[in-house]
Amino acid sequence: MSSTPESRTHEVREENATSQGNSFASSLVLSLVLFVMFVAGLWVMGLYTIAWWWFGVGLVLCIVSLFLAFDLVPRLLAK
Repeated sequence: MSSTPESRTHEVREENATSQGNSFASSLVLSLVLFVMFVAGLWVMGLYTIAWWWFGVGLVLCIVSLFLAFDLVPRLLAK
């Protein structure tokens, strides 16, 4: 069972194939939603002078948007 260099190169090329990617529209919409959610969290955090708990609400918005952006979105887009 001898393998020629050509067949090994062909196998490596198949292993290194990448996905076709996602549509530009879905990536753009997802990015905009997460960016707006993060900015809204910052804005709500600025309302702490009205009530102290607004800071906590804004902080939760920011943390959730960052979690979605860096943990769940790559899993979703890698499918």
